[in-house]
Amino acid sequence: MEFSIEQEIRDLDPGTYRLSVYAQGGNVSGDSVMELYASAGGVEQKVSFMVTTYADWKNPAIDEIKVTDGTVTIGVRIKCNANGWGTLDDFALYKISD
Repeated sequence: MEFSIEQEIRDLDPGTYRLSVYAQGGNVSGDSVMELYASAGGVEQKVSFMVTTYADWKNPAIDEIKVTDGTVTIGVRIKCNANGWGTLDDFALYKISD
């Protein structure tokens, strides 16, 4: 199984932002790839995470996302075995400094 979800967010004030998400799931193989990412001003930042079991919520985050033109694209990429399962919830993007 391989997929990604993303959203472009516009009209943001210039500054530095933090992105986070909650994820839980299981039955994923050791070679699975799970990434939270943000792209702003032509620069992509990403952080890897892994789910373990039901209700063991992980909270990966990316700090220091520099937004200069008011636009950022956020998302998650998942690549795992067919029996893997999980949930993504509570994406949060907020400004942490000017």
